[in-house]
Amino acid sequence: MAQDRHKEDLKKLLVFLGNIIREPENSWFVDELYSMLSSRNDDKKSLAKIEKYLGLDYNIDKFVPLIDFSFVADEYTRECFNADYREMLRYRLGSRGHKIDFSEYCRFSLIIAERALNIFYSKEVDIETIKNRLKTFNPSAKIDNAAALKDVPFSVKLWSFCNEYKLKSVKQTLDSVREVRNMKSHGQISTEDDETWFQGVYQQFKKCGFPLRSDGTVDWYTLKNEKPDLWEYYQKEIQNTVAHKRYIQIAWQREQPFDEINLRLKELVSFIATLIG
Repeated sequence: MAQDRHKEDLKKLLVFLGNIIREPENSWFVDELYSMLSSRNDDKKSLAKIEKYLGLDYNIDKFVPLIDFSFVADEYTRECFNADYREMLRYRLGSRGHKIDFSEYCRFSLIIAERALNIFYSKEVDIETIKNRLKTFNPSAKIDNAAALKDVPFSVKLWSFCNEYKLKSVKQTLDSVREVRNMKSHGQISTEDDETWFQGVYQQFKKCGFPLRSDGTVDWYTLKNEKPDLWEYYQKEIQNTVAHKRYIQIAWQREQPFDEINLRLKELVSFIATLIG
């Protein structure tokens, strides 16, 4: 019994240490810990096992982000961008919580995207000027009561910006990321019910003879050119329904397109950097 209690205490210590070493300002502590472990035992394999168990990601803390945030003048804000990008990597590589987490990767990518958009729109003289510009390229935006930029939903800023500068792929990808973020915030991400429902619709599409891509979505180009009658039915009865939009969103999530998200996020940030100059 005493041994079990001792083991539980040590596990708590590991959790405590894990919380400490994940903070960038404690990198000196990580160095000291490595030094102590190396002097005690120079077995690199043992050290690697300890690193994996504790979730050490010191190399990620030193990693130079693949997205260039040097355009951000304020040092603190620039470091926030870098820190959030490293969090994306942690969830991509599984060093945070010992598992790859697509929904958390999406959440941090949106934090970066929204902060970049805020920097861009904050260059305007006041909130009314910002709202007028947003509504020019997104007329349906309901932002009349917004008293500050922070009151404007991310989706409005994203759609307006991408419409203004014709960044269709950026809007499409990051809007899908937004859906993942929203579903997670409501506890509705990657459920067994979603997968069962998706498979049911997928089988119906196959049974009806719809040409499908590898991700399960309808190959509308082939459908349009080879099955015009079915294409007409698809357009009228399926394409714009809420259920079909849900099907497409789940299909996208099932693929977990980490690289696509990183590419579109980089495209957005780089475009804003060029505009700000």
